[in-house]
Amino acid sequence: MPAKRRNDFDDVPAKKIKHAKLLPIPVLPYAPVRQDERQHYLKLLHKEYAKGIDDNSIAISRAVEEEYEICKKSKSRMEYTNVVKKSMYKLMKARKIGDDRRREKAVNDQRDVPTTSTAQRKISPSPHPSLPASSASSASSASLPAPSTPLPAPPTPPPSLYSQLSKLCVPKELLIKHKFVMDLPEVVKPDDIEECIRCHTKFLRSEQFDTKNHRTTVCKFHPGKMLLETNSNIIGGGQRRVRNREYSNRYYTCCHELQGESEGCKELPSHVFKPEDPGILHWFKRFRTIEGLRKTLDIRDDEKSQIERKRRIRAIGIDCEMCFTNLGFELMKVSAIDFDTMKPILDNLVIPDGEIVVDLNSQVSGVYSVPKEGDPGTLTFDEVMVRLAELTDRDTIVIGHGLENDLNVLRLIYPRIVDTAVLFSENQIDPMRKDPLKKLAWKYLSKNIQQSEHDPMEDAEIPVEIVKRVLMNANLRKQRVSR
Repeated sequence: MPAKRRNDFDDVPAKKIKHAKLLPIPVLPYAPVRQDERQHYLKLLHKEYAKGIDDNSIAISRAVEEEYEICKKSKSRMEYTNVVKKSMYKLMKARKIGDDRRREKAVNDQRDVPTTSTAQRKISPSPHPSLPASSASSASSASLPAPSTPLPAPPTPPPSLYSQLSKLCVPKELLIKHKFVMDLPEVVKPDDIEECIRCHTKFLRSEQFDTKNHRTTVCKFHPGKMLLETNSNIIGGGQRRVRNREYSNRYYTCCHELQGESEGCKELPSHVFKPEDPGILHWFKRFRTIEGLRKTLDIRDDEKSQIERKRRIRAIGIDCEMCFTNLGFELMKVSAIDFDTMKPILDNLVIPDGEIVVDLNSQVSGVYSVPKEGDPGTLTFDEVMVRLAELTDRDTIVIGHGLENDLNVLRLIYPRIVDTAVLFSENQIDPMRKDPLKKLAWKYLSKNIQQSEHDPMEDAEIPVEIVKRVLMNANLRKQRVSR
């Protein structure tokens, strides 16, 4: 009899094969999304179906039918994309359940086949006193059935993920291209004139942050991003995003005001600045290599505690949240996890060194009050440096997303870095165009993160999970290493 075709989606009712081509069915009078977007999501749906169904024609038919039903019932583009993504997640979950069932069945089948030694223990009679030992053994062996097929060899354990992780470390030249500080810079004294990164107003740092002769200023800005949208000229209307068109409406996501309608929907009592030049950053607070920091703190590799630490913690995931002070962009929260165990090794609020805290960046950081000395779980910047020096060294692999920002506020230089923004962004040419972590989390893990504020612990975990997924997938690993 021919082998039964694999189908992990038994809960989906069987239908006649009506669609031989992977093309969206027209939705009349009009669809909530453009045809090219429908085609894109249809391909993703088909990809999930094809992983669980051997017959590609059935996979195509089911993907086309499901995409059509979703598009027909959706009233907006956002509803359409959300429902499609949920459907893909359900398919992936159903396929995983099917794989687990097959694996469990295979294990049970192996348990049902007795090995030679087990069969001997079960059916070999004890030697009769009247028979010599040799006769008894020959009689018992003659009564044993010959095994029909040899048992499969146990699977070879996969190589250590850490040994593969070093192959994903970004080369120093590429890190420098992506604005990482890899060598101690020369000190550059900044000008007193700064440009506010919120409202782009020029101001004097000495006047604004002078505690004795403080000048009252008001910074008005929009914290949200600006989107460009226009009514589609395709029959049926709808909304689609376009750029560089005079008839497009530019609006802010924070308040939905059109560009130029107001100066901003949020006010701050002072302007804020964020130095980018490594020399200027070095002037405000000096950079240190991790090895130089350990040497300063007299932490030696031959200490018993460090030998044990190096054996247990070989790579970490890290994320930082920042705030604006009179010293620029400063560390306010740090979270780190161990690569192997995924357990937190750091999760603390940090007291900024700046005397004047201008903006806590709460819409992103989720921190609504200035950390103060004595608060539970709160550290100073120097205490964070001590913790990191005790937990890491020059051989530790640091994993994160957009780590140049985190390492700049930490003022630390690590030689071994795995940055998911550098490695896994679709655009590998322009260093300024990197995929957000939210997009990569959905692409590799089918997780929808950062619904409102950022959770630094989650932002430290997700890059590690993405890296592990890539390392455990041979095809993905070959693609990334070959880049």
